[in-house]
Amino acid sequence: MIGRRLDAALWLFGTVLWLGVVSGLCLLPIPSGPELDLPHLDKLIHGLVFAAGGFWLTQRKPVWAWPILLFLFALAIEAWQSLTPWRQAEWLDVAADAFGILLGWGAQHVWRQLRPRQWVATA
Repeated sequence: MIGRRLDAALWLFGTVLWLGVVSGLCLLPIPSGPELDLPHLDKLIHGLVFAAGGFWLTQRKPVWAWPILLFLFALAIEAWQSLTPWRQAEWLDVAADAFGILLGWGAQHVWRQLRPRQWVATA
């Protein structure tokens, strides 16, 4: 029983941490400085960050609900960014987020299939 509670607490902590870090980074002003000349680097970052979120969140049931909630979170972030003077909303960011969510969800599905099953002994 303690193991399940600890797992749930760690999952909740990781979820809140991920949401907080992503929200904070997406709403902070972009620092000025030298730019990397890599086209669409921000889209790659969006995809990877949301793939991590999709992988993490879909550990818990209902598995189908988390990608929907993550997509709504991605839309909310873009809406919030459009309200700041230093950021702007981009539909391609939402598309990259959605792709990342699906990638993370799929990776979690594969992970579940590959990892050894944990058997619970019954008395």
